[in-house]
Amino acid sequence: MEVEVGNTGIDDTDKDIMLACFKKNAESLLSTHTNLSIVQGSFYKINRNLEETYEPRLVLYVIAKEYIPLGEDPFDKVYDGIQVDVREGMFTMFGNHADDALSNIRMGCKIQRVVNEQSYNGTLGVFFEHPEHGLCGITCAHAILTPEEHRNCIEYGLKKTWIDNHQQIVVYQPAKPHLLGHVVGIICSEGTMSNSGNDVAIIRIVDDRKPVNGKWPQPKSDAKELGIEHNVYFKLNTLANN
Repeated sequence: MEVEVGNTGIDDTDKDIMLACFKKNAESLLSTHTNLSIVQGSFYKINRNLEETYEPRLVLYVIAKEYIPLGEDPFDKVYDGIQVDVREGMFTMFGNHADDALSNIRMGCKIQRVVNEQSYNGTLGVFFEHPEHGLCGITCAHAILTPEEHRNCIEYGLKKTWIDNHQQIVVYQPAKPHLLGHVVGIICSEGTMSNSGNDVAIIRIVDDRKPVNGKWPQPKSDAKELGIEHNVYFKLNTLANN
């Protein structure tokens, strides 16, 4: 079950009641209400002033509020003692899994480098257009460097690229032999009490595996045990004063 939490503690009894309510009603609600996208547990009610009040609720995300499809009944106001909160929201099914070999890579994919049969694994981060190398992705430098390489990188300091011209750091997705690209720059620096550190590796993406959208990989089916059955794209509304 996905749970929305606030800033204070949650009563263990309320947790058990919420979990039982979710397990009993979520599947039947999703199967009988075509306008329903997500069922979520929440322990806090938020008013118009963004103030939180502790009040366990079963949150139902629908494509459009105050719209009941023909032939369907409205939601109950209470399910097994849990108040209902109806909100607008929807989900979009994601693509392949993070550890699958994706034709068009996505943020959150598993990546790998192999050095002397030793695997170094990490996660692909955001993409950006490099002025020299074109489309690139980033990852944590320490994830794909050997410990010795990482130490050497830190010695070069901030804003210095650590790359041996005679050595190519090859990165795969999800693993060898599925080529993702080559590292074209690494920036590492140790943080201090007043300044943040850096631990970034820049990967130039090969042309035939470039991303085509901003979606994340689909979680494995085992994630259902954690309640991760649906995912939400959040739409941000901009408020302007006239």
